[in-house]
Amino acid sequence: KLTMIKDLRTQNIKYKEEIATLKPQAEAYQDLMTAEGYVKMLDIAGMVETGRTTLFKFLRECKVLTKQSNFNVPAGIHNKNGNFKVITTKDEKGHFTPVTMVSPKGLNYIYKLLKKKNMLSEFNSDLLLSLANGEV
Repeated sequence: KLTMIKDLRTQNIKYKEEIATLKPQAEAYQDLMTAEGYVKMLDIAGMVETGRTTLFKFLRECKVLTKQSNFNVPAGIHNKNGNFKVITTKDEKGHFTPVTMVSPKGLNYIYKLLKKKNMLSEFNSDLLLSLANGEV
């Protein structure tokens, strides 16, 4: 019994250390998921450690985005449910271009989709923390 109690205490200490390590990331995730506003697709690509173009291609293959003209815009359902928002910006030449922005809900959707399709090698929690703290 004494050996079992000793093992349980060691395991308990290990779990407490792991919780202490993961707690800031969990809090940042919670803050980000309840935040208002939108994030650029480039930042999302950085979080999932892939290129923006690769991420756009993946999302088009999954029917999340569609290509209209030269622009990636969300499929109607994703625009309506609040995962994405398309804003219009003016470039340096004076042309107006649509830019797809991602909501916290959309970030969660993309993350789950990447994980489901085994496309997520590693999630960059440092970028998540900086987004949650408004640093990016």
